[in-house]
Amino acid sequence: MKIIIFDTDILSMFAKAKGLDVLFSLLADFKLCITPRIKEELSAPLEYGYSFPQQIINKFEVVVPTKEEHSEYENLEVLYPFLGKGELV
Repeated sequence: MKIIIFDTDILSMFAKAKGLDVLFSLLADFKLCITPRIKEELSAPLEYGYSFPQQIINKFEVVVPTKEEHSEYENLEVLYPFLGKGELV
């Protein structure tokens, strides 16, 4: 099964609009995931009393990048310092 890793912003918008189930319906043939860094970004609003990130954390599997993928991420981070963590993944 193919994996789709989502960015923090798009998941936040869908969660705020109570539309995460729409993503799962439209992309039923894919495994929908987030990375540990995206989970970290999503957890920050919880500290300020927002509850929408918990919907995402409950529904999306966290996949850990391999050493090769992490190395590629670090290279991209150097090449594109203006991109956020979520965009680099």
